[in-house]
Amino acid sequence: MSYSKYIFAFVFLCVFSYMLIPNIVRAETADELRDKIEEKEREINTLNESIKALERDLTKVGAERGTLEAAIRELNLTRQKLLSDIKVTENRIKQTQYSIEEIGIAIDDKEVKIERNSSILANALRTLEEADNQSLIETVLAYESLSDLWLELDQMEVVQETIATQLVELRGHKSELEEKERKEQAEHENLSAFKSKLKGQQQVVDENKRAKDTILSVTKNKETEYQQLLVQKQQARAAIESELQEYESKLAYVLDPSKLPQEGSAVLGWPVENPSLTQGFGLTSFARGGAYGYDKSGNPNPHRGVDFQASVGTPVLATAPGTVRGAVDMDKSPGCYSYGKWILVDHDNGLSSLYAHLSVISVVAGDYVKKGAIIGYAGSTGYATGPHLHFTIFDRDAVKIDKFTWSIGCKNTSIAYAPYEAYLNPLSYLPNI
Repeated sequence: MSYSKYIFAFVFLCVFSYMLIPNIVRAETADELRDKIEEKEREINTLNESIKALERDLTKVGAERGTLEAAIRELNLTRQKLLSDIKVTENRIKQTQYSIEEIGIAIDDKEVKIERNSSILANALRTLEEADNQSLIETVLAYESLSDLWLELDQMEVVQETIATQLVELRGHKSELEEKERKEQAEHENLSAFKSKLKGQQQVVDENKRAKDTILSVTKNKETEYQQLLVQKQQARAAIESELQEYESKLAYVLDPSKLPQEGSAVLGWPVENPSLTQGFGLTSFARGGAYGYDKSGNPNPHRGVDFQASVGTPVLATAPGTVRGAVDMDKSPGCYSYGKWILVDHDNGLSSLYAHLSVISVVAGDYVKKGAIIGYAGSTGYATGPHLHFTIFDRDAVKIDKFTWSIGCKNTSIAYAPYEAYLNPLSYLPNI
């Protein structure tokens, strides 16, 4: 009696295990999917170059703003850019779907390798177990010479080494499988985010069309009517700002800095990607010109937030985790030229953030949002001299949302308001530009 039959059985089972486990046949190989992913990336790069050119044209038109012709041209260019944005997102969706398929192939491959390693390991352990059932005396007496015994024992060492090797490989495959599964989950989340973004971008395109139809209807496509409309908007905006400032000046409030994050702590993220500040906080040159009305003493009201450059359709991001307290469209009240479409988010750090002049709101009151989540898209609703994002930070305990009952132009429209002391400089909590 010898170990030979066990070793032969072990080798046979190792080979046979590879024959039994089928290979996964895919309609497309990983290389083909990788080629498609790279092709989509090239298409995206081409579209991004086109978008940059359209943004340059929009900047030029923005500098000429003030005529009906320029306003219509801006709306038309914006539509072209928005449609290109949509194509980029559609390509991102396809790219992510291909990536998920590619990862799926890798996962199947790892699962096959794990099954093979497990089969070899099981057979090796079975071989050792059967050999161990022989007593030592039986094993020694089974050989005619000691040299035959040593040779057989060397062969058994091969089995033991195989077990050790298979264990290492099995652990490695399982670790790689877990990493692939995490990546697959992340890609599914990306896919969901891109689909949500596509829906929002399509809404922005619809809003762009409505804006064009509205301006043509109100002005009757006449320059004189458009100029009168601009004057009316400016006057209404200044009046509304004065009404709000007068009301807020009567609110009693003492700011407690100890309840707020430390200034310069950068507890907030940017509300738009690649931020470019176009107007600061307080008595800016634009504010000193009376853009936000005057107080009872005739002093110009300050700018109670900061403005960021943002073309129509630019994703607006939550600057910190929090709960949406309000998501309001003030444009539903004709003649209410204020924040337009805006969102107020309460954060756990004692601050509240407001995002105004949006083209589309993508959240509702009560929603919990993560930092960096898309909550809306930039626009020029309400009163805005051009597309941008107005961003305000409040002491959370002081800001309220209520019906603007004391207003003439915005009567009974919901608005966010606070004592002047509760308006905080956003730059004190944002990263350095």
